[in-house]
Amino acid sequence: MDKFECITVAILDDSDCVGETLSPAIEQEINTADMVIYGDKVIKNRVHIPDIKPQGSSVKTFRGLSLESGHAFQNISTLINAAFLISTVEEAGDSELSDSVLIIASQYAEAAHANEMEK
Repeated sequence: MDKFECITVAILDDSDCVGETLSPAIEQEINTADMVIYGDKVIKNRVHIPDIKPQGSSVKTFRGLSLESGHAFQNISTLINAAFLISTVEEAGDSELSDSVLIIASQYAEAAHANEMEK
């Protein structure tokens, strides 16, 4: 688990599993982390929890994050900041994780744009 400016980020991979379940130490890390990334997916994000109040319709999401323009803008900004922070501690030439976070931010931006164009 890494800490970036008071934000804890747990980065999981297949080695964190024992058979089909997570090891107890990894489960503890997930419980305490602010953000959890597994592969190219953000599976937990306590950094920004949007104040979503649906008004008679379901809220469209991208990987659990709101596609409403204001929330999407804040979440994309948070992802870009996280990628920058991760890139500052990655080994030279090893930008796999920060690149993955930026790809997610890009896909999220495309989904939010498409959502706005539907309106």
